Amino acid sequence: MLLAESISFTGRHTSLVDPTSLQVQRSEVMLVVAEPQISRTALSLLLSGRMKPDSGSIRWKGSTSLPKLRAASALVDSPEINAPEQHLKIRDLVAEDLSLVPEPIWRKRGIEAWLEMHGFAPYADDWIDSVEPLIRLEIMARLSEEYRQVQLAVFDSPDRHGIEDASWLELLEELAGTRRQLAVVAVVSRVPDCWDGAVAYLGADNLADPLHRAEPAEPEHTPDTEQSQATPVAQADTTEASGTATEPDTTGNRPAQEHSDKTTALPLPEAPDQAIQPLREAAPEADPDPAATSLPAPDDTTDVKDPT
Repeated sequence: MLLAESISFTGRHTSLVDPTSLQVQRSEVMLVVAEPQISRTALSLLLSGRMKPDSGSIRWKGSTSLPKLRAASALVDSPEINAPEQHLKIRDLVAEDLSLVPEPIWRKRGIEAWLEMHGFAPYADDWIDSVEPLIRLEIMARLSEEYRQVQLAVFDSPDRHGIEDASWLELLEELAGTRRQLAVVAVVSRVPDCWDGAVAYLGADNLADPLHRAEPAEPEHTPDTEQSQATPVAQADTTEASGTATEPDTTGNRPAQEHSDKTTALPLPEAPDQAIQPLREAAPEADPDPAATSLPAPDDTTDVKDPT
């Protein structure tokens, strides 16, 4: 698990990363919204262990060691950091990245075999800038998987290429769903409309919300609201507790009001469309016993039997 607590970074002239807190689990994809591009790149470098925060702490599996985080993470397609240069061919890009994989020479895959295995052989001799952006992004994502120790993939602005949102999101979810259970972070400029997963925001304490979303909290109920909501229930209980009912008068006259030693029965409406008369209109002419008609106070400990 990646846990960042109030990490920040200040550039030469201004703050690039305001205090930000977030956490990402294995097999999870999280989008982190940040602006501008330089802040997205700085945050990507911090989350992948390539740069030390000025304040706060960042942990990988409980350890604050930046070398451990750097060894377990891959920074993918970061502008002016490790994004592929346009003068390279796909074959050259693959050869360069495979040569950096810390494996014995006899365990490394050959260039042609790697391209064939991942279905990129038709693009081997194409220039980087002539290949569709989604293909380029997928090639860099697959190359990051060649590092056996990588368990965290940090994508810097995958939405900047004009790729359809659903396409690059599907690629990220595919990486997180492999047997290696990668934790995937994408630092983006906005949240795609089709995304309903975890979201964090630059300069926010995203740990406060378990779903990593900055949604407004539900309004709290005031005592007046709770009392007004409880009134209809109390009135219904009074009617049920009486145990007395009156038959509606089909002639249109109101039924005679009956009295009991406990409460007063309320009249029923003469038709479904007729609204129930307010209680004060149905009150008997004679003053009833206050002790029988009043409801107990909220702190009354009197045991009232359930009519059912």
